[in-house]
Parts: sequence; structure tokens; C-alpha cells
Amino acid sequence: MTRYSFVQSARMLIFLVFLSTGSIARAELVSDTVAGKKTMSKFMVNIAKFVTWPDDAFSSPTAPYRYCIFGDSVMGEFLDAAMDGKISKKRSFEVSRMDASNSEGLKSCNVAFLSLSSTEEIGTVIDSLAGLPILTVGEIKNFASYGGMIGFYGKGRKIALAINKKRLEGGGLKGSSRLFRTSTM
Repeated sequence: MTRYSFVQSARMLIFLVFLSTGSIARAELVSDTVAGKKTMSKFMVNIAKFVTWPDDAFSSPTAPYRYCIFGDSVMGEFLDAAMDGKISKKRSFEVSRMDASNSEGLKSCNVAFLSLSSTEEIGTVIDSLAGLPILTVGEIKNFASYGGMIGFYGKGRKIALAINKKRLEGGGLKGSSRLFRTSTM
């Protein structure tokens, strides 16, 4: 076997392994590191600068952004720290935690950070929020492909965004051009 055909065979094997693991229903987190969680929480604060919600998504012009963490995630403590005292577009931030049995509670949120362990659960929750002005964000691989609006991808502190523009706009939200420049989708 020549070096070229060996490399080609190795690439094909890696591709097949990747393809087969993509069909597994278990959700794989982008980053479980402290550095990764801190980076994602900073992105979460900045997302509010680059997304516009319809006026009726808030009770008043200065009502806070309501970020809800749905499921089992340690993101809450990182978001609390990142959002403490921050203001964006004249709005402060409020972080709430919801367990996975309260998907109806998400309908009172502006941003829903979904941290669930299976892609089936994530799809069900995302579908229940379709068409609503609730920004769905997730940290599992391929989150935006599952119908979420913004999915994180990368490793450690090297985090980027995958944005599902169709789903975002379907919820009545508008993303700025700066938001879409960071996207890969």
C-alpha cells in the first residue's frame, strides 16, 4: 500500500467513524472545561447586542433579558458571573434555572439555553418553541442543525457559533450582520 492510499484509507475510516457517531442519540457537549464555559457565558452576554426581539417580547422598554437555563447545566454559575451588573440596549440580565420537566416555563424567556442529554429531548423542546420570539441556544454538537437558533462549537476557549438563520427569523428575531459574520451555517 502506498503512502497516498494509506492516507486516503485513514481519512475514509475517520469519516465513517464520524458519520456513525453522528447518528447516536446521546448529545455530546462542546466543552466541559471551565475555560469553555466562561467563553460561552461571555458570548451569551454579547448575543443580546446582536439580536433584536419584537417589542412585545418584553413587558416594558427596560424589562430585563430573561435567560433561562433548561436542564442540567453548570452554565448558571458562569452566566450569573458574566451578567452581573451588565446592561445591553438599556436592559439588564436575569438568569433563571428550570428543570427538564418544565418546558412550558420556557415560553416566558427571551433566551433559552438548552442543556439536555439526548438529541430527541432537544428536538422536542425546540419544536415546542418554534415560531416564538425565544432565542434557543445550545452547547451540544450540531445544535443548530437540530433546529436550535444558535449552537456553540469548538473546544476549550476556542468557541464559535453556528446560526440557524431560518429558525431565528421564523421566531420573529432579527440578527445583525455582525452576528451572522461569526456563523458557519
